Amino acid sequence: MLKTMLWDDLDPARCSVISHLYDVDFGFESYASTALTRPLMVADLTGTPEKRDNEKLVWTAFAESAADIYPVRALNEFEIQHILSTYFFDVRLKNYIELRSVDSLPLERALEFVGNVKQNFYDEQKLQELSTQLGGVVEKLPLLM
Repeated sequence: MLKTMLWDDLDPARCSVISHLYDVDFGFESYASTALTRPLMVADLTGTPEKRDNEKLVWTAFAESAADIYPVRALNEFEIQHILSTYFFDVRLKNYIELRSVDSLPLERALEFVGNVKQNFYDEQKLQELSTQLGGVVEKLPLLM
């Protein structure tokens, strides 16, 4: 919990829980809007086709949002990945869903949390496939079963 409090106090614009997370209409569009309008930590135009020759390609951008920096068009995969990597919300969407605060929980609570994730996100077949890929780790954690 201390880790979460430190991140929240360190950088509230890019950390914590998204303020409108519990709104009835919250979804991917709301998440994307948040990511595009909050200030970035670092701007990176190295993967942006429209960059100009003498233009600064990477810089600290604490006051500029992605909407301020990137071209008004569908962003490419490099740009999207970069933008999403500059935020450290408690739950972060990238190519996967990252549940960031779990690693700072006491072991008993972390196992309970993982059990809840299993119940809500995994079906038995996928869980067994994951267990096989991870060398039987699921069978070693009876609290999850």
